[in-house]
Amino acid sequence: MAHTIRPVVNLNGSSKEDLLDKSLEIHRELKQLAQLMRGSIPHPRDYQTGGNYAADRNEAIRRINLVDELAEAYYLDAWTLNEEAGS
Repeated sequence: MAHTIRPVVNLNGSSKEDLLDKSLEIHRELKQLAQLMRGSIPHPRDYQTGGNYAADRNEAIRRINLVDELAEAYYLDAWTLNEEAGS
């Protein structure tokens, strides 16, 4: 992810704390989702009678990596907002 979401905190908008809380909550939820997904990575025993285990496993890992990347983007958004808006 190359771009962070960078709202400008002001009196008419959301508070810094609210923006930080939302970004960090999304980060936590995505990390939990990624962990749940790790528990569903295909296992060779489920391919004893056919299928393409390697391709399916690779796809599952690719999807997990996308969720992890998105989680880290939300964390970076929060960190950037905290730095730019002052502590």
